[in-house]
Amino acid sequence: MKELKKGHLALVLLIALMMAMGMTGCNNPVTTVSKVAGKVQEFKIPDDGIVKKSDFETLKGSVNTDIYTGTESNVSYVWTFNGADINNPMDFNLKLGLNSDAADQVMKATGSTKVMGFNFSDNSGVPGKYNLRLNLPEKWDCESIQLYNLDAGSKSLGKVGTVKMDNSGDVTKVNFGLTVAKGQFYLVSSTQAEGQDDMLGQDTVELTEEEKNAASQAGKQEKQNIIDQDSNYSGSTDQYQTQLDNIPAGQPGPTEPSSVTVDTNTTKTCTLEVRCDKIWDPQYYPYLNKEKESLQPKDGTIFAKKTVSYHPGEMVFDVLQREMQNAGIQMEYVNTPIYGSNYIEGINNLYEFDCGELSGWMYEVNGWYPNYGCSRYLVKEGDTIIWNYTCDLGRDLGQSVN
Repeated sequence: MKELKKGHLALVLLIALMMAMGMTGCNNPVTTVSKVAGKVQEFKIPDDGIVKKSDFETLKGSVNTDIYTGTESNVSYVWTFNGADINNPMDFNLKLGLNSDAADQVMKATGSTKVMGFNFSDNSGVPGKYNLRLNLPEKWDCESIQLYNLDAGSKSLGKVGTVKMDNSGDVTKVNFGLTVAKGQFYLVSSTQAEGQDDMLGQDTVELTEEEKNAASQAGKQEKQNIIDQDSNYSGSTDQYQTQLDNIPAGQPGPTEPSSVTVDTNTTKTCTLEVRCDKIWDPQYYPYLNKEKESLQPKDGTIFAKKTVSYHPGEMVFDVLQREMQNAGIQMEYVNTPIYGSNYIEGINNLYEFDCGELSGWMYEVNGWYPNYGCSRYLVKEGDTIIWNYTCDLGRDLGQSVN
């Protein structure tokens, strides 16, 4: 086993502590969270669509990130602006419209069977480099997606480039960035494999060592603050400090491995999946260890969702360990006696801290992130187990400390 990284024990204790405290979904329409550097602020797009020049002036030159979310009909979309990319603050309209009036023309010109039109508001320019993600209403069966611009006057069609496509979920998601934000555009399915030469919006802000060090110190301070706050908890706990009052009604409590016998003569099934999607998000990617980048799948799928076998009496850890061995996927863990569980340090050579001070592995079962270790969660028939790599102590996975 490799030498433990500096700060490893602190993260082990913190993630275990946060599990003990319990995690809840974040439903606040405007969210501000500490990140590995500065902060990430998430807003709903204003009713008139306009983000003021003063807001971009505040963001400009910082290592912060502002995210704006909106929906048009059955398409949701997300704008991401990094402070280091803002060079021309202005009033900027983020609203998108859907318009596929020229769909037949586009399909005929491109030979495509699947297109979707959208239009920007009439912006005179852009405040700086941006990333725009569109969550399409369905999953597209294609190898890549191209972006075309339709000229309003001449009705001529011009290819802009290839968007980044994520087809790992139930619907297709696309990401891109442009130097303009006005006019009519079409997403066009293609049978050609996704290439990098004309990929749109792949440039990402590069952080200095000073900025990375500042981010690390901010993350360490935040973790210590959480530990200090937890000292006020006065509810029920078990011998491993699991905060039993924070286990939601209907969810199982921890099971000690020593209290059950594994029935090796019986086989049942559950599903397992391992993902690292968040490392590619624009607000986290700058912090990714560049030595690890080439080792990680661009679609975030380390182990695709699969029905796997287990023996009654086994824990989530047992299932993960066996399936990673069977698939030839690297995995490393350490036992933490104080919490009565193994702690997952790395999967597929993606380790804690590889995407910032607040990054590491977390697991969910049937949509819930248990507040105790994976060696104490007893697997049941039909369980859906997902291991996700978090870049922000689980908040990027829709969780927040209660």
